[in-house]
Amino acid sequence: MSYIASAQAPPNWTLKFSSVVEKAGQGFGGVDITLYEGSKKVSQSITSGGGDFVVEVPPNGEFVLVISKDGFNTKKFAINTKNVPADMDKNNFKPVLRLEGVTMSKPLPGVDYSPLNEPLLKASYQISGKKFSDDAGYTSQMLSALSKIRAQEQAIMERYNAANKAGDEALKKADCEKAKENYTKASGILPDENYPKEQLAKAEKCVNAKDEEKKKAEEAKLAAEKAAAEKAAAEKAAADKLAAEKAAAEKAAADKAAADKLAAEKLAAEKAAADKLAAEKAAATRKKQQPTKQQRIN
Repeated sequence: MSYIASAQAPPNWTLKFSSVVEKAGQGFGGVDITLYEGSKKVSQSITSGGGDFVVEVPPNGEFVLVISKDGFNTKKFAINTKNVPADMDKNNFKPVLRLEGVTMSKPLPGVDYSPLNEPLLKASYQISGKKFSDDAGYTSQMLSALSKIRAQEQAIMERYNAANKAGDEALKKADCEKAKENYTKASGILPDENYPKEQLAKAEKCVNAKDEEKKKAEEAKLAAEKAAAEKAAAEKAAADKLAAEKAAAEKAAADKAAADKLAAEKLAAEKAAADKLAAEKAAATRKKQQPTKQQRIN
């Protein structure tokens, strides 16, 4: 079996590398698909609306396919199209390599994404199968690394979702402070996500409304307490006035009674004195009118 030599004419075939790029289980359109040979850009395209792409990889080279999108983790795939037997050109060779799917996701804070600096698979021509396929051992190693990344991401997402759920439940119960606390926590876990920020604004509005309600209740309480105090003061003043008037009336009555008694006593004394004087006068008159002893004898 012979191999392509540098002096020979270039092969007529190209490797069609295809897959579908997904985000959250849906086709992801507008993702950059760039093929490099070393630092040289060989081709560039974007995924269709459904996330599909096909790249034609030239023969006799070592390439890296880069799948990228601003704000998302970049994925790389190494493709070696060397060492294809020359006589394959005569057999209407139309090699294809199809990936099941490439998932794009945003990087999460605190996750070690360093494994993604390496290609996720290394594909080359396999003489035994007369086709292009990946290095199973290397792919298994990278799948293990991806599994660890996903475990880290899942742990973060669980904390993030739990915080949002707790915030949602608290907001339904109008526990505004607890809702605010949990949305703040969720936003701290994933600062770029809008949901906890939007919910945090609702929680803060709820807090402000409750504060305003509390303020109004306190103002109403103070007003009621003031009104009650003023009423009590007015009632006390009225009672004090009534008591004073009653005391004055009682004093006037007592004074009058004392005066009446004094007048009666004076009148009685005067009468007694007059009676005594009259009695004494009558006695004196009677004494004058009685004859003496000599007069009785004569």
